[in-house]
Amino acid sequence: MTDSPLTTDTTHVLRGAAYVLASGIFFTLAGVAVRVAAETEPLETIVFFRNLFAMAAFAPWLLVSGMKGLSTAVPGLHAVRTAAGLSAMYCYYYALTAIPLADAVLLNFTGPVFTPLIALIWFGLAIHRGTLFALLVGFLGVALIVRPEGLMLDPAVGIGLLAGLLGAVSVVAIWRMGPGEPAARIVFYYTAGSTLVSALPMLLTGEMPAEGDTWAALMLCGGLSALAHLLFAKGCSTAPADRTNALSYGSVLFAALLGWRIWDEQPGIELLAGTLLIAASATMVTRQRSQVKRSQTQRSQTQRSGTKR
Repeated sequence: MTDSPLTTDTTHVLRGAAYVLASGIFFTLAGVAVRVAAETEPLETIVFFRNLFAMAAFAPWLLVSGMKGLSTAVPGLHAVRTAAGLSAMYCYYYALTAIPLADAVLLNFTGPVFTPLIALIWFGLAIHRGTLFALLVGFLGVALIVRPEGLMLDPAVGIGLLAGLLGAVSVVAIWRMGPGEPAARIVFYYTAGSTLVSALPMLLTGEMPAEGDTWAALMLCGGLSALAHLLFAKGCSTAPADRTNALSYGSVLFAALLGWRIWDEQPGIELLAGTLLIAASATMVTRQRSQVKRSQTQRSQTQRSGTKR
């Protein structure tokens, strides 16, 4: 992201921060809806209807753009993005039902800690010294949350952490698509693919919701999740991610408050410390990436100027 009025103007930064904070709140409320639905419905049913209701939100875009809007040159990357993202969703929703709400939300937000490692393995993107330090900070925060005894992890905590790892794979797949792939098309293929794939386990092992309260929770889950993603994307396009990224972790504190008030889950000091460390790590990683991009852009402009002379 290059410097521009959008990235430096205080009004735009504050507006972007507000979008990111609102995204975190809606994201956490969607998690509460998952928990409510899970009281009567299996995971397979919840995931399918979450995707189905989110898919319904794309009907207007599909009508406007038509089949032309679906043309893509990177179908394989869309498949990877869908597989990783849907798997992360299953892991995250399971964690929501098995561990404290705030812990599940935070573990799902560990993606930025894994993203540089996935990028290194996938397409050899170098990890700079500053990024390496940021990763060490992030993994220290993760250790405070998962609290491993020896080499053993609580299976539910491990699955929650896997959600963050798979989410990082999904993010790197989006990077590989490049700027030529519109955000709406990326989200559409992910939502459509997730709806189709999640239909099979729902039909095999799931069941149709029978209670009105469950239907309401499922619709809220789909709607709130779609709104959270929209607000987060809006925030990132309004202000630089290195100035607003840490604010998304405010959802962890909001989740801790809801978990305490609704389910009497007592947050420990480890949660606060882990949240601060992971948020700091994510911000440092994002800032380092922005600096590298800025340096590459300036170097490219200098080379072009030299060529012209």
